[in-house]
Amino acid sequence: MNPKSPIASTSVLADGAIPQDLPFNLEVENRRPLDIVNGPSKVLVKAKKNGANGGAKASPPPFQRDLASGDYTAIELLDGLKVERDTLNEVAPLVSERSSFDRNQETLERLQYRDDQFRLLAEQSPDLILRFDRAGHILFANSKIEGATGLSADMIIGKTWAENGLKPKCVVFWTAIVEKTFSTGREQDEEHACDFPDGVRTFEVRTALEIVECGEPQSVIAIARDITQRRRNEQDIMELSQRLLYLVNHSPLAVVEWHPDGACISWDGEAECIFGWNRGDALASSISSHQLIHPAHRFEFEEIFESLKNGSQSSAYTLCRTIHKSGRILHCEWFLSSLRDDSGRARSVLALVNDVTEREKAVHEIKEMKEALESAVERRTALLKQTNEELKAEIANRRQLEFDLIQVSEREHRRIGHDLHDGICQELAGIRYAVEAISRKLENQMDVQEDLKSVSEGVHRAIHHTRQLSRGLAPMELEHGDLVAALSELVENSNVLYQMECVLDLRGEPPKLDMVAATHLFRIAQESVQNAAKHGKASNVKIQLDFTASPAQMIIQDNGSRLHPNPNAPKNGMGLKIMQHRAASLSGTVTVNVLEAGGTEVRVLFPLVSSPDAP
Repeated sequence: MNPKSPIASTSVLADGAIPQDLPFNLEVENRRPLDIVNGPSKVLVKAKKNGANGGAKASPPPFQRDLASGDYTAIELLDGLKVERDTLNEVAPLVSERSSFDRNQETLERLQYRDDQFRLLAEQSPDLILRFDRAGHILFANSKIEGATGLSADMIIGKTWAENGLKPKCVVFWTAIVEKTFSTGREQDEEHACDFPDGVRTFEVRTALEIVECGEPQSVIAIARDITQRRRNEQDIMELSQRLLYLVNHSPLAVVEWHPDGACISWDGEAECIFGWNRGDALASSISSHQLIHPAHRFEFEEIFESLKNGSQSSAYTLCRTIHKSGRILHCEWFLSSLRDDSGRARSVLALVNDVTEREKAVHEIKEMKEALESAVERRTALLKQTNEELKAEIANRRQLEFDLIQVSEREHRRIGHDLHDGICQELAGIRYAVEAISRKLENQMDVQEDLKSVSEGVHRAIHHTRQLSRGLAPMELEHGDLVAALSELVENSNVLYQMECVLDLRGEPPKLDMVAATHLFRIAQESVQNAAKHGKASNVKIQLDFTASPAQMIIQDNGSRLHPNPNAPKNGMGLKIMQHRAASLSGTVTVNVLEAGGTEVRVLFPLVSSPDAP
């Protein structure tokens, strides 16, 4: 048999399927991977009988299983080869009438076909499959060898592992296991870690002798399965188990386990601290779960325990009162879960218990404190609400009083203005006329004429000044809401009365305001001009009325001395309070600022509200 014979005699289709023209029917029983058959053969080779006329051979049926499914092991093929050779010996007497040459030829063809079958199955196997002779030469290797070593099958066949450049440790292993298989004639199972270019891999290796017709060992079949990932997983599981065990042993939670019948089968040290029973007493007396639960919560707990046992739920949580060995009542959190076997039956119920008695006490105290605080807050809120209502009423009364005072003040201004205009001015005018009449009667007395003329001029000046005062106290324009006209007259009178330069800067179209709004704005401007003249000794005052801004604004600036020597000093004079009240009555604001260059600025911001009778 040529060890390098190609597999082309039974080719694999492009999609991985097996051709249906094989002359034998293989029935392979599903077995666990890498099991060596020690009993009856699991691979049966059935030869079809000849046709009805005994002439041509019947067409063989197809494979009974998909080779790519992985439900077989390559070593099963070895069993099949053994059975095939035994079958050939049994069939030989039936065809003894044939010539020796025909029998030999048929045997060779069958052996060749079986070798092709072996190669085909080996290529489909996920494991490394090798064949060695006694000298350790590799007679066959499937294509998986290239993924492991980086060497193709054609490169290594006919050579030993040493000749193929494998590391000495691996060469020693393979040489030893092949020799042991030949010498003992028994199958060998060993595990080997081999260093490959991509890292160390662990293989589970199984070898078996291949038997020829005469019973002499010809070669050794070796199957190597890569179990590197399995070992890594086992190591990870071991580490996780150790970590889990450490966490359980050092957990602040009590770990208790019960059998489904209710008997206690596990009791750790933390459970001793929480419940008061030591481990020996707990296991010896088989403390059941309901013995630890307060009667008020026992029914609910038993329902949860039963649902974990019958599988209706896998885990549960409950917070209930628990009984200490001394009878003391505890508050504990229970984290319950069921541990099940492969069939789904509950093997045990595991409980992690956390003593939260102190926490529950603190929660109860906090709840009581919260209720007390809420009660105090309610009482204080009611008191503050009452106080607030009283304060609002007081503020409303004060505002009404301030409003009434301003109204009284305005009425007094108008009354005094009218009295000055209609009373004193008329009296002064009468005095002037009387003086002029006396002057005409005494025209010949020049010295008396001089005095009378001086008296007449003084009276005239008094009349003019009184009229200005009366108009300042009660400008007639304000009664019609004409703020601009009233401010223009204020500018003219200020220039005469205070001997200063006072100007009005108007921006935008002035609306017609109601009398109250116009009066408040006029009085603020009048107060600012008087303060600039009397206290600031200002020589220039500018009144700017801007109706283009939103809100509208009135700005009075002067170049007098600072309103307050200390800019941080409180500005709580009566005049400022009245101005603030007037601005608030307009839903506006007033601010007084000291300018960097000297002087004072009074800025009033107010919304525009036209008079109801405005066109």
